Amino acid sequence: MSSPVTLALALFLLLPSGFAAQMQLSVSNPTNVATVGDRIDLRVLIRSSLGFDRLSVSFPPGEAELIGQQSFPVKKTQDIFSMEQVITIAFFKTGTYRIGPFTADLFSGDERIGTAASGPLDITIRSLLNEHDRDIRPLKPPLPLGGNPWFGVKFLLRLLIVPLLVVLAWILKRKKTAAPSAPPLLPPLAEFRSGWIRLRAQRRDRPDQFKPFFITLSQLLKRYLGRHYRFNAEELTSWETIGRLRQAEHSVEVNEWIRTILVAADLVKFAKWIPLPETVAEMQVTVERLLQEYQRRETTAPDQRHDQAGA
Repeated sequence: MSSPVTLALALFLLLPSGFAAQMQLSVSNPTNVATVGDRIDLRVLIRSSLGFDRLSVSFPPGEAELIGQQSFPVKKTQDIFSMEQVITIAFFKTGTYRIGPFTADLFSGDERIGTAASGPLDITIRSLLNEHDRDIRPLKPPLPLGGNPWFGVKFLLRLLIVPLLVVLAWILKRKKTAAPSAPPLLPPLAEFRSGWIRLRAQRRDRPDQFKPFFITLSQLLKRYLGRHYRFNAEELTSWETIGRLRQAEHSVEVNEWIRTILVAADLVKFAKWIPLPETVAEMQVTVERLLQEYQRRETTAPDQRHDQAGA
């Protein structure tokens, strides 16, 4: 906004003669010249001998845009009541404009006790540019570029070929250094026997470690039963496994051997049962009998066996 120049326009109230001496409305503007977009604060002052507590100013329509209004409390000096209100406006076009007239309604509570009006204000709005400024010229049209658009493709390929070769070499290196594939899976009975031989050797080296012995034995037995009878025994509890075996295994003796092993393992794992050395020895004999029975079945009835080479 340009430097403020105090300009007070005091206009007497245009009212019927009965109220001419009782109310006065004035509107002043700190400057009569502003630039586009500047905020202009209009100071509205009402003076009246009538007691009022609220003022309502009607902003006249026009090119100006109302930005905001701020009212101040009513003041009383001797028998005169006065109130001030600041109206903030802005113009977004250049030119000379006339604002007004303004109309103000005075209220006491909810009752309107009078109306006052002011004369208009003139204000000039100028551009941000002055006589020494140059307007922005229009952009020049784009220049046509000649040549083959595919000319740069070969340079792009040269830039990409090195990263592609690096990625390809990394993939080939990973394939060469990949971990070797797992050994082929043993048949169920061979896997069970191999695990039992290792577990029995550990038992001889550490005879006092009976809990790991029973836990590993339960895992070996459940894995064999799941592969042999084709159900997920490793995910079932011991009693759920025993219940499934009653439907799949018809030998009462084999069911009893399996039940003895699984129940003893659960007692050690969950009930903190400490078996006697004689009990552990009997358990080893039971496992050997179970292995011999399944081996006998494979030997005597190869066409009816349930074991498979894969899981």
